[in-house]
Amino acid sequence: MRDRSHNAIRGLGWVATAALIAVSGAGLVVALDHPATGSARPELTARGDAAFAAAMPAVRDALGKVASAADTLAEAGREAAAALRARDAATARARLAEGEEALAAATVAARDLVAARDALLEHVGGARLGAATRDQLVTIQAAQDAVARLPEAWASVTGSTEPRLTQGLISIERVRGTLNEATAALD
Repeated sequence: MRDRSHNAIRGLGWVATAALIAVSGAGLVVALDHPATGSARPELTARGDAAFAAAMPAVRDALGKVASAADTLAEAGREAAAALRARDAATARARLAEGEEALAAATVAARDLVAARDALLEHVGGARLGAATRDQLVTIQAAQDAVARLPEAWASVTGSTEPRLTQGLISIERVRGTLNEATAALD
């Protein structure tokens, strides 16, 4: 009788062991089974994300220069508008000249931003990028699109009537807002 109970217990032990191995194996398969192209898989995007991060300082630097020039441009526009309202033509002309210099600096910085972005993309090559990295790339493009609107906005400020001047200042402020958001998002 003892042999029978001993064999039964041993048999139940083997069944329990087999069941445990089966459940563990199934759990392992489920844990490892994700889509072959999922961007959430860091093992697929790590190389691209690392290359992107290595090239980002030049983009951040160029974006900072564009944002600074846009700030100067907006300030010059506000001060020129205030001087025109106060009928101070000399101050208005001086602020408009400062704005022209700031627009030229923004144009150069915008070219630097495009060059930095292009160098970044070349550095990354065809590597896959994670979702957060792709979001940063979208942010960079939004900043470039915003900067492209600065010359038209400034033209509204420099050679127009009061309503267009105000609309030009609003446009410049919107560009500044986009650039400030991009700078914050990329830091």
